[in-house]
Amino acid sequence: MIFAALVMALILAAVALPAAAHGFGPVFYCDAGTLNNCTDTVDVASAEDTFSCEGTAGDAASCTNQRTGEASPYCVFEGRVSGTERDSYLCGPAPGEQQQGEHNH
Repeated sequence: MIFAALVMALILAAVALPAAAHGFGPVFYCDAGTLNNCTDTVDVASAEDTFSCEGTAGDAASCTNQRTGEASPYCVFEGRVSGTERDSYLCGPAPGEQQQGEHNH
């Protein structure tokens, strides 16, 4: 089980790195089916950051980092992290918005 969670975390990290290069991030995790207990890691005990979120669990939410105050107004559900009771969300620009400095090609 732990191995599966580790593999999933590595896969999510591999997805998040290119996403961050395009103005996406952060990735965070909440208790399954809720927007409760949201943290920067799958393992709540090792989390450094917590997030306060509003919206619809399993769809889209807006979240604020409780330590830094950084707001992420558009975060989308990526799915349940295999082997855990945690859901993954990726934050980024709302559909149709461009990040500053980006251009359509």
